[in-house]
Amino acid sequence: MLGSQNSTRAGDGIPARPVHKSPLQRVVLSWLVLLVAAVLPARVQAVEIVEPGSGQRFVSPLVSTGKGYTLVGTGLRKRDNGSAYAMALYVEDTARQSFPSAYDRANRTRAGLFAQNRAHNFFIWGHFAKLAVLRMLRGHNKQELMQNFSEPLSELLSEKTAPEIRQDTLAFLALFDADLHEGQELRLHIDDIGQIDVYLDGKKRTGPQNPRLARHIWEIWLGFRPVQPQMRQSLLDRLDVLAQLPTPSKPPATASPPPGSPNPPTPPGAPPSKASGPATTGRGGKTVPFPPLRDR
Repeated sequence: MLGSQNSTRAGDGIPARPVHKSPLQRVVLSWLVLLVAAVLPARVQAVEIVEPGSGQRFVSPLVSTGKGYTLVGTGLRKRDNGSAYAMALYVEDTARQSFPSAYDRANRTRAGLFAQNRAHNFFIWGHFAKLAVLRMLRGHNKQELMQNFSEPLSELLSEKTAPEIRQDTLAFLALFDADLHEGQELRLHIDDIGQIDVYLDGKKRTGPQNPRLARHIWEIWLGFRPVQPQMRQSLLDRLDVLAQLPTPSKPPATASPPPGSPNPPTPPGAPPSKASGPATTGRGGKTVPFPPLRDR
């Protein structure tokens, strides 16, 4: 009779027993759910950003070379024979760690961010990877592709330039060895140590590692003499979105001594710690300003 009064598990005839959770178990499970929700990184929904002059759409965030990148602006390059390419500029997600200090110096306003070249210095000098996506609006042969970079970098090819940077500039220009058709992309990736790589329609060309050359390349669009004046502003027009996104989690810090206890001495021979980012705090608590755009 007992079997007829209780439900059974299908197929084995064994009575199913109801699971009862004690109040303590319910509290523990609730806290575990909250803890997991707090630890897991928030997923940012991908959106399409339209470059208004061409109608080209670029996705953000973008995954490239195994890392996440956030779009900070778009632009349109025009030449005498029409529009050449639509461009999107991205920064690696780690840029969000150093952006708050730059944004605070700008009084957390867009106007302050673009005053005194704060936005441009943050991008050019920032210790994080950057990615430029150039989508061709017409076909370009390899000579035209190279010309897009050789003309604004012509100063680095003169006899007055240091041999190392002149050689690396020539090596960079040699990466443009294939034609691109309309709709195909040129991707320029430069990491936080100045390693320059070019992707032509998805095919990688490994270039030189030269931080100084890397800064000159970004100044093609963001320097004091950009190839397209409007692009200097539009390519960083969304930079303040970094303040609205969750900051990537950092590795756990070592335990600090209790209040009132002396700081542990620095081990002999240990190098002094250095702050990363385009602006740091120096001795005496003074803020070290950004270096100038040009490094000559």
